[in-house]
Order: sequence, then structure tokens, then C-alpha cells
Amino acid sequence: MYRRIAGDIRDRIESGVYGPGKRIPAEKDFQAEYGVSRGTARKALDVVTYEGLVEVRHPYGRFVRQVSERRTFWLSSGNEVGARMPVERELDELDIDEAIPVFEVTRDGDTDGPTILATDGWRLRVR
Repeated sequence: MYRRIAGDIRDRIESGVYGPGKRIPAEKDFQAEYGVSRGTARKALDVVTYEGLVEVRHPYGRFVRQVSERRTFWLSSGNEVGARMPVERELDELDIDEAIPVFEVTRDGDTDGPTILATDGWRLRVR
């Protein structure tokens, strides 16, 4: 049931019902709406928090993350792309939450090492 609730929260964020920077309902509200236990409501909220859609602001509650406009990163043949969780220094360099994965892009002939991009700020396209 928590997956269904998390999916509904995700849908509400994507459709704008819960807009960027806005507080989402509390656990007790989801308990009442779905007739579930506090633990089930909390687990659903933890899922969308882990996905990076929602952030916790103690003691005020959970809020929809404000995601910056996505920029396009063009890939060419021979580029390699992987996704992973960021290391500590990348959290500060990219100014991202630890729940946001990063893309690691290696380009042919690039001697500076891979390019690291936060997944919530970039869209990858192939030329």
C-alpha cells in the first residue's frame, strides 16, 4: 500500500497539485485519506524523500523540492555514461542532497577525467 501512496504523491507533484516549495500533507493526513497505519504513511513519504522529490525541513514538515530548470548535455558516439550516488565532495560542489544520483560521463579523448552532473539538473541527449 505504501507504494500506491508514494505513487499518488509522485503524481500530485508531477501534475502540480503539490507545487515546488510547497508543504505536502503530514503523515496523519495520508493515514486518514488511505486508512493506513502511521508506519505505512511514513514509509510512503520516505520513498518520495529518498527519490529526491521531497525534502524534510525540521520542524516544519516535508516540502516539494524546487528543481532548477534542466539543461541539456549532448553525448556523442563513444561517450560512456553511468549513474551512481555522489561522493561527499560532489555534494558540496554540485550543491545537491545526498539522495540525488549523479551522471558520470566519460568522453573519448578527455584527459580531465569524467564530467559529473546531478541527475535532477541535466537531461542527456545523443547527437
